This record gives sequence, C-alpha cells and structure tokens, in this order.
Amino acid sequence: MPSDTAAAAAISYLKFPFYLKKDQLEAVDAWISDGSRGSVIYSSDKGKTEIAFECARKTAATITAIATTEKKGRTSYLSSSFNILYLVPRIVLINQNYKRLLKYGIPEEHVGVYFGEQKDIREITISTYHSIITNLDLVRRSDMVLFDEVHLISDTAKSFSRIFDVVVEDHIDIDSIPPLSYQYIMCY
Repeated sequence: MPSDTAAAAAISYLKFPFYLKKDQLEAVDAWISDGSRGSVIYSSDKGKTEIAFECARKTAATITAIATTEKKGRTSYLSSSFNILYLVPRIVLINQNYKRLLKYGIPEEHVGVYFGEQKDIREITISTYHSIITNLDLVRRSDMVLFDEVHLISDTAKSFSRIFDVVVEDHIDIDSIPPLSYQYIMCY
C-alpha cells in the first residue's frame, strides 16, 4: 500500500485477500520481462484477471519510481496517476470487476465505469469493447489497457479492431524502453 495518497497511483492500493500462486507470479514476471506487453493465456478460473491486475500494479510502481527519480533530478515528465482502461465484453463483467477492485482495496473514487448512460471516467475505468468504440480517446489517455475475455469478441466484429489499431499506432514507441512505452495485456 502506498505511503503518500496524493502521489500514489490507484492501482498501487491493490491488495489481494490471498496470495498469488507460483505460476501466476511467474506469469507476471514473464510479462514484465517481455517488455510489459503480451497475453495471459490460462484456462477458466485460473486467475487471469488477478495476474493482469498484478502486472498493472507492478508496472505502475516502476513508472512511479522512475517519475520520482526524474523529479529529484529536476526533470519530471510523468504524473503520479497511472490511467488504466480495463475492457470486457459484457456489462455484467463491468459490475463484477468494479466490485472486485473495491474488494482488493482500490478506493472507490479511483474506479469508474463507462457504458450506456454511465460515463464515469476515473484513473481506472472499466468499459465494454462496444462502448469504447465510440470514444477511442479513452484508449489514447490510458497508460495501460487490459483486454479481458478477448476470446469472446466475435471474429466478425471488425469495428473492434479499431481499438487495437489505436493501441498500436498511438502508443507503442519502438525506440522507447519499457516502462516508458505503452503497456497492454490481453487475457484469453
């Protein structure tokens, strides 16, 4: 848990009421060592979402440490917030993951939902793929995008490919070294 609430990224409050298993921790380490980009492919109910949350927490901690170091050197280009867009295929998963994040210690004022009539954009915003198509700026403002349940997106939903195009075209800088470049994780 962060010591300075004013300077802490929301995801840094993440505290599971259990310990991640060895294979889950290895998956987090592998994702980070692979440039903080990639996919988590596990069978159902094996903790893919928790792996994604832990990847986000560790990435935010690294970026915050870099921002603090740079600030001491009088060059500050990163803010203490770490905007996460968490995409799911169904509204029921928005509500489920909203409650899950609160249960895991993320303060309610840092978690928003974006779908239908609800347009509550926060440091961590949960939305459906369908809802985000009409506001790709939410993808652009994010430091990290979590693509959950990707296998449930229909192959015929060509419009969803625009989300991935924004991630690739607008965020990934080949010359930049992680964690300064864009972060994403896909859960299958």
